[in-house]
Amino acid sequence: QKKKAVDLFLVFVRYGLYFGPLVFEDLAMKHKDLLTFILLALILIFAFGLRRDAFWLPHWKGDQSHYAALAMKLDKQGLDGYSLREVRLGVKIIPQDPKIELIFCRPAVPGDEGDILRVLKIVGQGYYDEPLHYRAPLFSYVLMLSHRLFAGREEFYASCVSNLGEKVRSIKPEIVLRAQFWAAVVPIFLNLCVIAMTFWFGWRFFGSRIGLWAAFLMATNPVSIMLSYRLLVEDLLTFFILLSAGLYLIFWKKKNYWGIFAAGIAAGLAILSKQTAGLFLAAVWMYTFLTLRKEKSSITNIFDLRFIVFAAVAFLVSGFWFWKVYSILGNPLHTPGSVNAGFSEDMTGWFRTVSQRPPPILFFSLGVVFLSPLFAFAFLTLPKIGREQEGVRLMLWCWILPYFIFATEAWQILELSAGQEHRFFYMAYPAIAILAALGMDPIR
Repeated sequence: QKKKAVDLFLVFVRYGLYFGPLVFEDLAMKHKDLLTFILLALILIFAFGLRRDAFWLPHWKGDQSHYAALAMKLDKQGLDGYSLREVRLGVKIIPQDPKIELIFCRPAVPGDEGDILRVLKIVGQGYYDEPLHYRAPLFSYVLMLSHRLFAGREEFYASCVSNLGEKVRSIKPEIVLRAQFWAAVVPIFLNLCVIAMTFWFGWRFFGSRIGLWAAFLMATNPVSIMLSYRLLVEDLLTFFILLSAGLYLIFWKKKNYWGIFAAGIAAGLAILSKQTAGLFLAAVWMYTFLTLRKEKSSITNIFDLRFIVFAAVAFLVSGFWFWKVYSILGNPLHTPGSVNAGFSEDMTGWFRTVSQRPPPILFFSLGVVFLSPLFAFAFLTLPKIGREQEGVRLMLWCWILPYFIFATEAWQILELSAGQEHRFFYMAYPAIAILAALGMDPIR
């Protein structure tokens, strides 16, 4: 009887393996939208699981402290006080095992240099002592709103500076969660939004399967995971670029100027997140020019009215910031490191690390595939550029090109030895993920 039971079980397994996929495919066709939603939700839950430790990890190292301090200054003094001057720091030790160290910032006495600038000058970064910080302010506004929402009108902007390492999973100190929830929730939320927006872009132009593959590639990408742990602007910038690219592709062919207007607003918000979003305008112009050139070869392709409206709206949204930078610092594209030789000096271990990395052309071209090997499938889509009706593949490659050129050449032009970080190319990662999904699809 035991043998008969085993034989019967094997029969069920055999027929299950044969008919199971057919039944699943039939159910998938009948309930495609529901299944897509469930799979997307599972990807987002999986992505959150890889990122949840950010609630207990430090959010004060490097540029993160700048963004937190700038958010505090915006909260207390508005855009007129948007600088690293007059910032007072304090440290509180929590007597637990291991000891937890919290740092907080608040306004210093008017006219005081401030603790942040004192520390920066000690390590050779005194060039941040300027009346207006050069970074675009949108991300700091997001942090300010998060602090008001989750920390109320509390004076202190607090964060953890103690890295508990792997112990964080077992300890999970509640005081750290309460103190810095306002900060930690921002990068995690924005990171998940980029994954969801990557799905939307792939689903809208290539179908749900491509969207799900692209979202999964972004969810497992090490650079994406790293950014979810830190107060850095790249996810906010990438979200608005994705939104702008999708809206422009949808409404450009339809000649719907309201849709193009919305795409321009999204591009302007991307520029207000970080000035390098202006490179995306070059990508959109390149796509527009090459698409029109296939239809008719004319000098007027350079001045397509739809693109002009798109770019004009983007500059109208972000123009006030460039005017403010120009009126105070004398250059709308001011970058303090570009006029300070001290930036290239060996100041900290991190700058020493990035200065010893391979040449940028190798670092970014090979490094992207090294970190996410499946990204290599994107190259399989190159022969099909321009063959599709909407030219979405063309847009994706046009999107990648300016950021690749910027990442591999910009630092040499500015004569900076430090700056080779994978996050500088992150804005193109959603495009690479979608192209990789397209390359993987025929051999799934």
